[in-house]
Amino acid sequence: MCVYYCSNPLHFADPDTRSCVSRCPNITASNFSYGDPTTGRCVQYCPLGYFADNSTNKCVPVCPPDSFGYNGTRQCFPDCPVS
Repeated sequence: MCVYYCSNPLHFADPDTRSCVSRCPNITASNFSYGDPTTGRCVQYCPLGYFADNSTNKCVPVCPPDSFGYNGTRQCFPDCPVS
């Protein structure tokens, strides 16, 4: 079944396979796609107000414990980036 978005909040529409997935796929080894809870789709960049979490491939409002949200790239990092 081809989908544009997923209504289940635990799944996201993968634009490549056009199906609902519980974890968005890695585009390449160093480039991820992330589950966007605002659209129910896998996206390359998270929307404003969210950080990209590489450990879950999801957009999160707060980074997990022992990681830091960097506003410059809107990503979660294990160490606070020097800026």
